[in-house]
Amino acid sequence: AFVAPPFFFPLALAAAGYRPPQPQEIQIAGRDGISAFQIELLNMINSDLLSEHNYKLGIKIATALCGGDLEKNTLVDEDWLLSLERQSFIEMVKMPL
Repeated sequence: AFVAPPFFFPLALAAAGYRPPQPQEIQIAGRDGISAFQIELLNMINSDLLSEHNYKLGIKIATALCGGDLEKNTLVDEDWLLSLERQSFIEMVKMPL
C-alpha cells in the first residue's frame, strides 16, 4: 500500500481548497462565572472537602475558564483566552505547596 510522505497532506489540503477557519469571538462568563466558581469552592472548603491551597488553584482555573475580570457576555478572541490560561498557569507554578 502507498504511504504518502508527511509533506503531501498540506499540499493535498491546499489543492482541495481548504482554508483554515476564521478567528471567532467567544462570549465569556466573566466576573459572574468566577463568582459562581468561588461560591462552590468556598462551600467545599466549609465542608472540609478542599484545602486553602486547592481553593487558590481553583480560583486561578476559574479565572482562565471564565475569561478573566470582565463583564458577563463580553466577546473576546482566542488569543485573549490563551493569554489568560498562560498567565494563570505561570502563577500556579510559582505558588508554594
